[in-house]
Amino acid sequence: MEKIGIDSKNGYEKEIVDEEDNHMKELRCQWGEQAYKVVANALLEINEHNASARYVESVLWNFNT
Repeated sequence: MEKIGIDSKNGYEKEIVDEEDNHMKELRCQWGEQAYKVVANALLEINEHNASARYVESVLWNFNT
């Protein structure tokens, strides 16, 4: 169920969401473009921050020293 591929257009590689994935097509059809974009962005962020395992990690964002 891979949803991220490599786009090597214009001589560089970047990660993209596979728009032909059946789950992503169903999501777009059922919930609309806004929900699709949110999920696609979340997939890219998960892969960016934890590419090896693709699971959610908790991040302490409001810690004051």
